Amino acid sequence: MSVLGLSLGRTTAPSSLAGTAKSQASDTLAEDAVEIFDQRPVMLDPTITSKIAHKYGNSVREAEQRRMTNFMPLDQQVLVNPHELDVAMTVKADLDSALQQSGGASGRPDFWDKALTSEPFRKQLEFLNVHSRTGRFIEQYGTDGRYEGDFLYGMRHGKGTHEFRGEVYDGEWKWDQRHGWGTLTTRDGGQIKGNWQNGKPHGFVSIVDAAGKLVYEGEFKNGKRDGLGQQVFENGEVYTGGWKEGKLHDRGKYYWPGGTMYQGMWNEGQYDGVGIFHYANDSWSRRVYKQGLLISVQEYDHSSRNHGKTLSRDGMQKHTTDKDFPHDVFLLTE
Repeated sequence: MSVLGLSLGRTTAPSSLAGTAKSQASDTLAEDAVEIFDQRPVMLDPTITSKIAHKYGNSVREAEQRRMTNFMPLDQQVLVNPHELDVAMTVKADLDSALQQSGGASGRPDFWDKALTSEPFRKQLEFLNVHSRTGRFIEQYGTDGRYEGDFLYGMRHGKGTHEFRGEVYDGEWKWDQRHGWGTLTTRDGGQIKGNWQNGKPHGFVSIVDAAGKLVYEGEFKNGKRDGLGQQVFENGEVYTGGWKEGKLHDRGKYYWPGGTMYQGMWNEGQYDGVGIFHYANDSWSRRVYKQGLLISVQEYDHSSRNHGKTLSRDGMQKHTTDKDFPHDVFLLTE
């Protein structure tokens, strides 16, 4: 059992101390002292002491190691240099913080001077200048991939080609992330080409499949379709219009291979507002939606050149055998 375990395992009192208490105190106090000091050792459960010793053993050893380091001669102490990437990330965090607190690149130059001339910041830069890679290098990741390109303080920064597990990105980098103009070739041979920010597509982007067929062309924001863009789906359907966080949003047009087209409004992927279905035979259907629910509909039949009556949601929910069901609404021959 360890020393820590022994100290937790039992409680004892020196017999000499008990004798002193008996001889110097009054009779009453002596009796109390006898009662206290004559108690037999209390043994704790060995399992409990073992668990406590295991839980706090590492902390005790670390504290003792730190204490002994204070008595070690300076020439025998081992100095451990920090990792270049960790220091570079700290520098980047300091710069980001200074940029945010100063109100932007053009705001409060006095704040920038104070932040960039501080002693810790200068020491970090001195360390990076000596111990980190800046320039053009090749970095190998075993059999998984490699990077060949520009480095700044040990981080991918500038232009370079990064290959990893079948994917290849060729383009611009900033602070170890894809940033600027670049092309990502996926494992299946497709490509994502355009602007990147913080490692994600951001700005104008085009996506093609392995056969070179256009899949998407338009705007991205933080890795998702956002803004104006055109998507060609695998089944041949095409959407052209607004996007928000990867979903159909605002005004747009949706085309089906058979010739039908819908022109209307969306709200985060759902029909919302007024829209019109245009059919291949020149008939059409005016629809009003609210958060994906059809509220009203009016049909126009091209062959008869007649407009049907507007059907409300209440009317739609009636059974066709109901006398109030608007049979004259459904005029389409399609």
